Amino acid sequence: MVVRSVLTLVASLILIIGVLKERRLLMLPWLLVSAVSIGGWTVSAIVLPLGLASMDSASQGEGDGFGPLFILVVGIIMSMVVVVGTFMFLTPLSHYQVLSSLESLRHGIEAKSEGFRNANNGHDPTMIPLTDMEHA
Repeated sequence: MVVRSVLTLVASLILIIGVLKERRLLMLPWLLVSAVSIGGWTVSAIVLPLGLASMDSASQGEGDGFGPLFILVVGIIMSMVVVVGTFMFLTPLSHYQVLSSLESLRHGIEAKSEGFRNANNGHDPTMIPLTDMEHA
């Protein structure tokens, strides 16, 4: 439990640095840790109510069972944890995808600009020298 908490803390700090510096690869540790956590929560949301129900049916004659309402409440709470965790995961994932698109655009613009410079003897065609401007 302590190891997971420290791992999550470190991944969160790296995520914050990645967002501030617009470095999408620094967001990957948090995305990975969160995806694994959501997977664990999903398994728990399925297994825990089933386990409680089986324990309840095993102790049916003793009167110490959980009761169907308790099992239903546990299932609903666990499902809500999974839904909220998924939404919290989607926001940084969306930002990661935006940074990925921006990075692709930057590389494309740099490549085109370099191609223009090479075709125009090293001059950038988007920059008009002041000597070539005509006055009306």
